[in-house]
Amino acid sequence: MQRVIDLRNPGEVLACGGLAWLASLADPLAETGFEPMAEPGVMRFACPDTALQQFDAVRVVPVVDDDDALQLGALRLDWWNPWGLNPHMKLWSGKQKAESIVGNLFRASAGAASPEWLEFEHTTTGRLGVDPRGTWNALGIGWSINQHTHIEMLCRPLLELLAFIGLQALPLAGSRRDGHVRLHPWREASFSLARLAIAGASRYALSGWRAPFGKAGSNTILLTASPD
Repeated sequence: MQRVIDLRNPGEVLACGGLAWLASLADPLAETGFEPMAEPGVMRFACPDTALQQFDAVRVVPVVDDDDALQLGALRLDWWNPWGLNPHMKLWSGKQKAESIVGNLFRASAGAASPEWLEFEHTTTGRLGVDPRGTWNALGIGWSINQHTHIEMLCRPLLELLAFIGLQALPLAGSRRDGHVRLHPWREASFSLARLAIAGASRYALSGWRAPFGKAGSNTILLTASPD
């Protein structure tokens, strides 16, 4: 499987990380990686097809554990909790929870085939917020989603599901306090090396990109990335 990835879009890079992890669950020796292209800011991502097979296996109704974790098939996800790997990437607030975010993405992607993860778009009332495509800024349009909770936003739900899964295994550099996260595409490598490279901590890491945090209503989002 190969896809052309826009490195300015942090959601696309995080989704590739999710696919890399899923591929490693099927085969610990599986390799994924990015290949530069002629156009600046664009790379080709290669991943074994087994990653999508694993994605199909976990695209089931999430089960909520007692300690605010989610079970997706055989995957247990809790990265947003204070003890999790990426609590700074908990972008939702208010009455939203991980269960409702994932539930919205599952409903929005119902009927979509996993190979459409990069292209498929649908509207939803809540999402993870790592994909700048479809993001709107409440200040820019003059009203807040807090008073219009029925409003639906266009998003790529399969992409955001993959990013949500990837955040369980991807140690990201940067934080809310820093105002940004840093993401590095990586040369072809096993996931144990790729997960270090995405944070810039490996010789397999390629040039990094900095994605700032922004706001959409009461929720935090990731904005378009720029070269780091």
